[in-house]
Amino acid sequence: MSSYRENPTFERPVEIELIRSMSNRKLTAKENKQLDKYLQGPPDSGDAFIIKPAADWLETPEDSNAGMLFGDFWYQGELCIMFADTNVGKSILAVQIGDSLSRGVPIPGIGGGRPAEKVLYFDFELSAA
Repeated sequence: MSSYRENPTFERPVEIELIRSMSNRKLTAKENKQLDKYLQGPPDSGDAFIIKPAADWLETPEDSNAGMLFGDFWYQGELCIMFADTNVGKSILAVQIGDSLSRGVPIPGIGGGRPAEKVLYFDFELSAA
């Protein structure tokens, strides 16, 4: 990835420039309007990030158990990526979660208990052997 110093034709995304300019001074009326535009409206499925105020993220849905896949750790619609040192149990835990979801049986002490569904499991640490 090139930077502005390495390549004078490099342009940062407008959102990044807006954040950088906001961090050093009071916002102009135009910047306030632009920021409100980013914070308003439904997220687009093509957006890489969903931007909304922190208070909105903290609101708990009425039925918080509706989309639980793995207790309070992982909900339906979220992407889960597990990473840690080698030989600490990531793959075993992933298989247990997948088994729980595929059978519709909650993991004791964690919660869940959704109807059985199809599971696709990727493990990028395994060798071809």
